[in-house]
Amino acid sequence: MWVNHHHQKLFEAHQHDPLVFQTYEVVSALCMAESLSTNSAAWTGTFPIGIYTESSDLDILFEVVDFDQWEERVRMDHKRSVDIKVKNGKSRGVAYRTISYEYQGWKV
Repeated sequence: MWVNHHHQKLFEAHQHDPLVFQTYEVVSALCMAESLSTNSAAWTGTFPIGIYTESSDLDILFEVVDFDQWEERVRMDHKRSVDIKVKNGKSRGVAYRTISYEYQGWKV
């Protein structure tokens, strides 16, 4: 299962919430997409723990070795998303890349 153990327990506590369940279904579909299925993933943020707000987005963390290849695959899978934003950074010595876009009306 792509939801890690900690988040799975939190999700189970809030799965009765229809919006949390709907986001779980969307994130599941995204993680099964060709570009994302080969990477370790974890659903994070406010939805799985039931503290989301109207401005919350869907947060998914991926372990990636080649950022450029991963970004290209995500762009290919979501080429209809015209507003894809990419941000590079480093936290505690670990490089990261954030890719933001919309999927089925959800901010990802």
